[in-house]
Amino acid sequence: MEVLLMKENNTNEFENNQDEIKATDTADTGSSADTVNNAASDSNYEQNDNWEFEAEAPTVSGSVIDGGDFEIELPAEKPKKVEKSADKKSAEPKKKKDRDSANTTKFLLIAIFLVIVATVCGFFGNQYYNQPNISEKKNPGNVVMKIGDEEVTVGMYNFYYTQIVNQYTTYASSFGLDTTKDYSKQTVTDDDGKQTTWDKVFVDQTVSQLQRTLSLYQDAVKANMTLTSDQKDEIKSELKNYSDSAKKSNLSVDDYISQTCGDYCGYETLKSVYEQSYLAENYYYKTYVNTTATDDEINAYFKKSGKNNCYNTGFSYVSVSYTNDDKSNYSSGEVRTKAEAQKLAKECQHKIASEKDLKAKTNRVHSLVKEVMKAEAKSYFTSGYFDSIADATDYLVSASDRTATRSDTTLINDAKNWLFSEDTKIGDSKVFVDTENSFAYVLLKTSNEKLMEDEVFSVRHILIQAQNGNSSTGKISDADIKTAKQTADKVLKMYNSGDKSEVSFALLAEDYSSDTSTTSSGQNGLFGGIYEGFKAGSSTGPFDKWVTDKSRKAGDVGEVYVNDYYTGYHLIYYKGKMPEWKYICQKAIVQDKQKTIIDDSIKSKTLVKYDRIMKKTKVAKPEKSSSDDSSSSTESTTAKQNKTEAQSTTEAATKSKSESTTK
Repeated sequence: MEVLLMKENNTNEFENNQDEIKATDTADTGSSADTVNNAASDSNYEQNDNWEFEAEAPTVSGSVIDGGDFEIELPAEKPKKVEKSADKKSAEPKKKKDRDSANTTKFLLIAIFLVIVATVCGFFGNQYYNQPNISEKKNPGNVVMKIGDEEVTVGMYNFYYTQIVNQYTTYASSFGLDTTKDYSKQTVTDDDGKQTTWDKVFVDQTVSQLQRTLSLYQDAVKANMTLTSDQKDEIKSELKNYSDSAKKSNLSVDDYISQTCGDYCGYETLKSVYEQSYLAENYYYKTYVNTTATDDEINAYFKKSGKNNCYNTGFSYVSVSYTNDDKSNYSSGEVRTKAEAQKLAKECQHKIASEKDLKAKTNRVHSLVKEVMKAEAKSYFTSGYFDSIADATDYLVSASDRTATRSDTTLINDAKNWLFSEDTKIGDSKVFVDTENSFAYVLLKTSNEKLMEDEVFSVRHILIQAQNGNSSTGKISDADIKTAKQTADKVLKMYNSGDKSEVSFALLAEDYSSDTSTTSSGQNGLFGGIYEGFKAGSSTGPFDKWVTDKSRKAGDVGEVYVNDYYTGYHLIYYKGKMPEWKYICQKAIVQDKQKTIIDDSIKSKTLVKYDRIMKKTKVAKPEKSSSDDSSSSTESTTAKQNKTEAQSTTEAATKSKSESTTK
């Protein structure tokens, strides 16, 4: 547009001077034309080295100037045919001056505009490529690594990192970790037997957990797997807990989550974490359900590992705990030194050995458990594990009779070697001290080593528990039982209308079972209502009767009414029965295969780290020691309280999901 305007202005000037040009001598006119042509050509060449000639050279033809974004200055000495008025002559330079001024202003405004645009683009460009965000947007500045096709944001990395660090620091003493010292200067032996530093352990474990979860998550997406309704409800519940806590702290939910779970970790980050973890878990368990072991594989495993895993010996025990901590740090309220615990354990052993036969010795162990372990029973009761101290005591007595294999990890090696030695006879007893767990205990050998041949059963179940519809009475009514029955029938109908597979039953258990201890909603790392490897008599009467029926075959499904510790209906999917040693071998083989599935999934997803953005991620700092001035702490009291409050919630929400991908 600017070029066209200049052409129009030049045309007007040219027309105003037509009479002067025509009055000139013919020879002079030709000379002037040549001069104009040459001047125009030379002027354009100097201004634009990229000039392209479209038709002909610039010429004066009538009242049109072709080919030039420039002004023509005519020769100064020109004969004048008509005298121009003074007003007109004086007006011409002014017009040019005004035009130059306008052009200058225009160029200045354009320049300012371009500077503003460049500044804005530079700012947002810098934000886009360098700045993390809390909203889980995956711009280059917020992506710390890529696992397969899935990008990991700074906030998500910080969430996983925070959970890893919390797990280690919560049990720091067990790992020999000093939380008041620089983690980069504390060494530890890794799984490969090499020395490494704790700060590297935190990072490696974070990346490893991200790889496992996101690799399986991508496999789940490809398999078109979805969240169960129960899992969706769990996610909503967890996010609501964070929102409610944020309101109590007078913080936005994003700020609260960022304080408790790591910088740039917000509401959308947690939502993604939960959804990905649940889908990864679903994929893991679906493949686990479909993974089996052949008889040849079982026999091969037994030949290789049966001695350590498929033979056991029986024993009874009584333990005497001790502590080197202050009394205020001992939960049971009863403190013994190591020497006192050893002395008491030896006294117990003498009493056991003084009995004449095995039955009397076993009974003596039971009486000593009641006498010596009162503090433990009280601790179980006050912690809410049992309704009374008597119930807790009964549990400790029944738990004192047990068996162990050579691979058992609950006994120290000296105790296992003594227990499995041919020189140790049934009825022998001895004191051992477990310095790692701070207790002395007496072992009484009750049986010799033998192959584990007892039959064990495995099922999946869905518990539809009758819910009290009248809180004023506190009792289950007939109407409540009828409602439970209707729900059980509905779920059974859903199963029968499908493919009637074990996977389908497991998914229904995830959605409908009240027994969260056998589903992913619980803390046991289980899925799909699984209940396996149990012996006859281990469960309630009607349930046990249905399972142990001699006519039962794999794939059978039944409905059982139970009115015992609880009231409701069990839907049971029968998996089968086998000798315990065979079950042990089968389970180990399936777990090995499942580990291979996870490893292969991880290997198939390329890991790409973006070191520039990794520098923006969280790095654990040592805590202030008690001798330090509390006012110098880098973390506010409010933030610490928020972290403490949210840590248990977050760990509970992620524990089972993490375990499912690390088995």
